[in-house]
Amino acid sequence: MSQLAVERVLGRLVTDGEFRSEFFGEPADACRDNGFELTSIELAALLRIDLQALVCLAERLDPKIVRALALHMRESIDAPPPPTLPRERRVQRGTQ
Repeated sequence: MSQLAVERVLGRLVTDGEFRSEFFGEPADACRDNGFELTSIELAALLRIDLQALVCLAERLDPKIVRALALHMRESIDAPPPPTLPRERRVQRGTQ
């Protein structure tokens, strides 16, 4: 299971009405087309979310936040992973 993928789908469900419609129409296709790899268990859990609750939350968000979140979500999917710290810096921080 990928917690990150679940979180990204949740973010898109709240901030992107088009994705929300696609997801609740054809969830597996919507996820695949948007690069989200979910297990059947994760997909089933996400489908149990109340659509009206998502819409209500989306409507209550400031439009500037919605746009910023949607843009960030799209950019983070295409962005390479952040560089790792050199070993000596990780050791100094106490995370071996």
